[in-house]
Amino acid sequence: MVGEVDILILDTKFHILRKLNDKTLKNIFEIINNFSFDLISSGIMKHLAAYLLLELAGKTPNDKSIKSLLESVGIEADDNKIKKLLNELNNKNSEE
Repeated sequence: MVGEVDILILDTKFHILRKLNDKTLKNIFEIINNFSFDLISSGIMKHLAAYLLLELAGKTPNDKSIKSLLESVGIEADDNKIKKLLNELNNKNSEE
């Protein structure tokens, strides 16, 4: 179908195949573009990726789920970065 993108994410525990429409992709890119330089330069991008992956999987991202996802693939989660991320997003999803 034109206008859809297949995203395949493979890692040690998660196998997600999801079709995203253009609106959803646009919303994800807007979230990334709206981040302050401070957040991007602080190494929070892995935490943002975990947040978006959880949403794509139909989960509600929160501090525990982000930390669990990161640690499941061998990434040390930083509680302060997770709090900063959640505050910046105000617990919004990619559709908002």
